[in-house]
Amino acid sequence: MLKTILYKVSYIILGIAVGYFGYPLVTAKVTELKEVRSGNFKFISPLIECESGKELGSDIFSMLKSDLIAHVNAAKKNDPSLRVSLYFRDLQNGPWFGIEEDADYSPASLLKVPIMMAYLKISESKREILDEKLTYNGEYEYDDNIDSTEETIKRGVTYKIEELIKKMVVNSDNRSKDLLKYNLEKEYPEVLAKIYAGLGLEKEYKNMSNNDFVSVKDYASIFRILYNASLLNQDTSERALSILSEVKYDYGIVKGLPEGIASARKFGYRSENVLNESQFHDCGIIYRPDRPYLLCIMTKGRNPESLPEMIEDISKIVYDSQN
Repeated sequence: MLKTILYKVSYIILGIAVGYFGYPLVTAKVTELKEVRSGNFKFISPLIECESGKELGSDIFSMLKSDLIAHVNAAKKNDPSLRVSLYFRDLQNGPWFGIEEDADYSPASLLKVPIMMAYLKISESKREILDEKLTYNGEYEYDDNIDSTEETIKRGVTYKIEELIKKMVVNSDNRSKDLLKYNLEKEYPEVLAKIYAGLGLEKEYKNMSNNDFVSVKDYASIFRILYNASLLNQDTSERALSILSEVKYDYGIVKGLPEGIASARKFGYRSENVLNESQFHDCGIIYRPDRPYLLCIMTKGRNPESLPEMIEDISKIVYDSQN
């Protein structure tokens, strides 16, 4: 009896010490969460109930985290300016881990996802909003980020809001984003703030004037919430992830996956700042047939060409670890 009590006390003290000194702890075992889900959708898996079950051996995640840390540290030796943060979650039973997951970055185009979610939330009670039309009068020519004239909106042309949402997300068109955001703030000024609050990102919404204001762990919650259909309803959550599955960018996470593996994701890029530093991020759900998972990676450094390659490497390591 005394031996058992001493063992428990020492375990608690160890946990407090690890937390105090800030070192991430990957335990040998984690609690498996028995999740009951509705399976009638392609992209979402609504959570019906969740109960604690048996202990699940997590050696695979401990080894994966160690491999990723080693890979990132090796890259940092060659490029001291490199910074990498990531968040991984197994979407079947919930185990997760992170690497520097609380460090702040500039989200860039990742912020297009909450704008899409705001319009989809409005459409739950006002379906016709997606058919409403907005005319682009050239207000945002300065924010042109797309070379192809077919993929960006054109001056003097009227578009349905649904079409603008797809251009904003699938093509990452900044003009579409600016037009949608302006209309949202003019006609529905409270909705975007409510979306951020519902995502648990209310503080980040208020700090958007800062260059770096969101962590990879906090941003990853957007995709987990969409997957669980816990903010938007099931139909609009499915619609959001369906749009994200059409993103036109063949580098980053998707390049590290075998051909034919579906994903729903969004990337973001911020060009050089006063520190001669670029940022590139990629975040989303990988629909591995036997084990879907969430992977979110944020990077920054002075060698912008290497950032998507780092994300590709991490994506491949994560996918291959589960074979």
